[in-house]
Amino acid sequence: MSDAIARFTPAKVSAAQWSRIGPVVRSSVEKAEPTCVYGARALLTTVTQLALWADTLGQPIEPSELFMPDVLDRFAQEGCSHLAPGTRLNYRRHLRAVGAAVLGPEHYPPRPLPLYRPDPLRPYTAREVTALTAWCRGLPTDRFRDNASGVVALGFGAGLTSQEMCRLVGTDVAVDCDAVVVNLIGRTARSVPVIDRWAEAVHARSLEVGSRPFLFPERTKVSRHQLPNFLERCPSGDAPELNTLRLRISWMVSHLSAGTHLSVIAEAAGVAAAQVAKYLPFAERLDSDEARRQLRQARQ
Repeated sequence: MSDAIARFTPAKVSAAQWSRIGPVVRSSVEKAEPTCVYGARALLTTVTQLALWADTLGQPIEPSELFMPDVLDRFAQEGCSHLAPGTRLNYRRHLRAVGAAVLGPEHYPPRPLPLYRPDPLRPYTAREVTALTAWCRGLPTDRFRDNASGVVALGFGAGLTSQEMCRLVGTDVAVDCDAVVVNLIGRTARSVPVIDRWAEAVHARSLEVGSRPFLFPERTKVSRHQLPNFLERCPSGDAPELNTLRLRISWMVSHLSAGTHLSVIAEAAGVAAAQVAKYLPFAERLDSDEARRQLRQARQ
């Protein structure tokens, strides 16, 4: 392991700068005692980025200064601002492990500064649903109108994922005694009754395309990029962006608000109940009388 650390030389760092920061990088990672070559290289790469950042700003690169917790927090916030939040968290975790080995327990673990975590996607509001429906009708060509309306109906009406929408053909949609049903095949095979508001649109489209794909019926093969590419090319308007995951979340929340049993929603969505439960904060709250009635009349 020591040989692997000693041989490490980053490709995009000048010889002059590496001569200043290299000894600090190598000795610090050596103290962290990585257990495999892959882990050592990951630490070396991350510590190199920290040292480069500090050296470029004219900050001290001595380990006693470089690995202070507040320096690592500042690097995560400022030096890694171009990275995704998850990557920034990973960088700081690696650096704190090295810092603990270099500086000892007296400096660790202080409470780290929180990094940004994106809010979960929210369901569409009733006003946004109306705006999206109107936007679909106002698109400039039949192809845009038919396919965008199909996406909206499948998402709001049956909670399908984008890949399920792409694989669906018209004959996968059936009508039984009381509902329009979307029958899905594959790893998460299931039958999903369509919410009444969207049932007529789904059924009419299925009759129109027959055994051809529900979306883009002119195509001859399924491509995972076809739907995202189509949505990206759709003309923008006053409506919110059409997002298949938000459609699916909206379908889940509409059922949660209607009191559909959590296990029923999860089964229809093809996911674990926990994946549905996390959207409970978005569901409409029951009024106090209905809440009391449900609490009184629970089955035992």
